[in-house]
Amino acid sequence: MIVLSACGDSEDSGGETEGDNEETEVTEEPEEDSDENVLRVALNAQPPTIDPLISTATVSRDVALQIFEPLVTINENLQPEPMLADSYEVSDDGKTITFELRENVKFHNGDEMTSEDVVASMERWQEFSSRAQAAFSEATFTADGDYRVLLEMPEPNYTALPVLSSSTQFPAIMPKEVIESADADGVNEFIGTGPFKFEEWKQDQYIRLTKYDDYSPHSNPSDGPAGKREALVDEVYLMIATDSSTRIAGMISGEYDIATSIPFNNYDQIAEAEGIDAYMEPSGFNIIVFNKQKGPFTDVKLRQAVAATLDMDAIMQASFDDEKFYEMNPGLMLKHQADWYTTAGEEFYNEQDHEKAKQLLEEAGYDGEPIKFITSREYEDFYNASLVVKEQLEEIGMSVDVEVFDWATVVDSQGDADAYDAFITGFGINTDPTQLLFLDSKNNWAGFTDSPEIDHLLDEIRASTSDEEAKAKYEELQLEVWNYLPVLKFGDKNFFFAVADHVQGFQDVIGLMLWNVEKTD
Repeated sequence: MIVLSACGDSEDSGGETEGDNEETEVTEEPEEDSDENVLRVALNAQPPTIDPLISTATVSRDVALQIFEPLVTINENLQPEPMLADSYEVSDDGKTITFELRENVKFHNGDEMTSEDVVASMERWQEFSSRAQAAFSEATFTADGDYRVLLEMPEPNYTALPVLSSSTQFPAIMPKEVIESADADGVNEFIGTGPFKFEEWKQDQYIRLTKYDDYSPHSNPSDGPAGKREALVDEVYLMIATDSSTRIAGMISGEYDIATSIPFNNYDQIAEAEGIDAYMEPSGFNIIVFNKQKGPFTDVKLRQAVAATLDMDAIMQASFDDEKFYEMNPGLMLKHQADWYTTAGEEFYNEQDHEKAKQLLEEAGYDGEPIKFITSREYEDFYNASLVVKEQLEEIGMSVDVEVFDWATVVDSQGDADAYDAFITGFGINTDPTQLLFLDSKNNWAGFTDSPEIDHLLDEIRASTSDEEAKAKYEELQLEVWNYLPVLKFGDKNFFFAVADHVQGFQDVIGLMLWNVEKTD
């Protein structure tokens, strides 16, 4: 652990963050029979697990998406589409959704997927997923024959299908016997229906996947994550390369075909490198998560003081280096999500009002108690933002300690109210606001939100009977979020990957999509 007692100037904070304290990374080469038709992807972090229900970590999701599939997913326009379901139908009263399953879909162990496997998987999802607990706590999944599953809810749920198609802690369908043998740490076998099957995990080195020859693709045309999926390479090596300079050097040397989370200040280096494309798409937003169960941020006035202080332009610049990588936005939904987007509460965004902040500190009775921020250099935008936030808060008289860990430790600490006062993280694109884990008290997610008013507005969105009603309730919700401040949003961001020219078909809509990706000469 490195405790940073002071932060450099803004130029240092926003520049390259590979410090002298880091050891040279040595990545062991995997043994391969041939280099032909093998895709190597450099990941920026070690997954804490590959079980998608046990962790909300992006890197866990990105690996799990290649192996497991859900009943429904989203298309390129973020609309729900069938995946392992052949079709679905909502009853006239809105309380029942009937899923007709695709037949002859084989798990990686050779067994056919049936409704028993789906029900067991969905019940496990209800147990572990915060989104499922919030949306379906009183709902039931039942089998009606071998290839039909019923989702029965006590009341209509406007957001049911969007929640089912979410990629974070997604409801991966697994064999019933695998679920029954799982323990508190997750499943013991990674067996799904996806285009790639799990072969090997060498900790801190790589995860190896292979093409599943008996994969059953959906008959619909490919449309983002929805529709036809096909493994066009024989093997995938997901290389653990936590040092960004290792990922960049590996792309330039040809060791890697794709590298995730390239620092934004290396954009020109990648864009100008021969044989490499800079892949960039909207990816979500970054936030401060406040611990509202213990410590100084249990006082809403102290949270409001932070909001009044921060210069979001400086934070986003330090995080992403150039305006082409980010966009200022007070809303919790992205600007292109026209069904939801609103600027409600924008008067509290990016205020940079130090006098107001100092008054709020006085009202909160803040006495200089150190604020503990935890962060990781494996996500350099989080790390850089932490340093700038520290500097800005110290300008109004707050004391801030930034403690640096590996990302897996940060993730493990998020549920421990004694481990931190705040941390910075990112949220991906969500198809509706009820899926934002930091809002709903029923999620019991990091930060420990407990707002009856927010809970009530979320329930009203779910109970809406029209788009107009849902949008109006969401505007009320966003205004209340700026009042209660479960989190504090900086702005929207793009992600930046390096992709070799010989890689065709790569996308990231809900996470890494390595199906329909091929290597050309």
